[in-house]
Amino acid sequence: MLFCNFCGGALNAEARFCGACGAKASMQSENINYNSAPTLHNKSTYQSAQSTSLDEYNRNRKHFQVKTSYIIIGIVCITIGIIVITIGTMNLLSFIEFAQRTRTRVNITMHTVILAFGVVCAILGAYNLYLYETSKVSGDEIDRFCKAQIKNIKPEAMEKLGLDEEDLKESEPIVVSGYNLLKNDVLYKWDYKDGILRSSEYQVTVFFFSKEQVHSFIRVFSVIKDAKFESTDEYFYRDIVSVSTTQEQARGGRTDCFILTTSGGTSITASFSKTDTESINRSINAMRNLIKSKKQAMT
Repeated sequence: MLFCNFCGGALNAEARFCGACGAKASMQSENINYNSAPTLHNKSTYQSAQSTSLDEYNRNRKHFQVKTSYIIIGIVCITIGIIVITIGTMNLLSFIEFAQRTRTRVNITMHTVILAFGVVCAILGAYNLYLYETSKVSGDEIDRFCKAQIKNIKPEAMEKLGLDEEDLKESEPIVVSGYNLLKNDVLYKWDYKDGILRSSEYQVTVFFFSKEQVHSFIRVFSVIKDAKFESTDEYFYRDIVSVSTTQEQARGGRTDCFILTTSGGTSITASFSKTDTESINRSINAMRNLIKSKKQAMT
């Protein structure tokens, strides 16, 4: 016997939708767990990202974890070196001048050692600044890494949701993507070159529109470790209360967010880049119009 993955209700073999919750029959399973309560409209998995090498994650980590000790040690060593060289040179010149006046033979070994110490400090400082500069990974490189991870996101999302092209003729899919700036347990880095705040976690949300439902697929992945989180949801048009954009407080300022809210109190929130604001607003307007027309057709 078949059972619904969403509500656990029994299904007929030829049923296209669950009579209890309305879920599509493609979401059926014969392997229902009787010892746990079903999860309504939500399925999540946590799995490893197989397509990315550990070297790439280690490289990306340098963008968020550049050792500031390099620049601190570099500046301190160069400062000490300049001071030592300046004082040592002045003392050496004074000592030589005194020896010439008194016509005495002098030993400048100690002064030479002091000058050499100053030069070594300056060189060590310059080397640390070099290490700091070469250890950095630019924000553009992180952006390219993230875009590569979601290059085929639409077909992957359709596969996870069990959808095909024939199911999705109501409207074009909407993709909302950006760095997750609303969490406290991730790393952040402000790039002064382009003025963009980035986090070590990236989220992409894809919305598909079938005849009766909005289907969503969310992928959240880390750019510094080998892990990702994926979830799928389905909402009937009648249950969607609002679709909007807003600004939420994040580290380093406010970030633009997309929010979908349902009558049951659930919501989807996703950050997106300011450069995508115009396209996101167009997509949201199209989504609002579709939802409005669907609700009007039900009345």
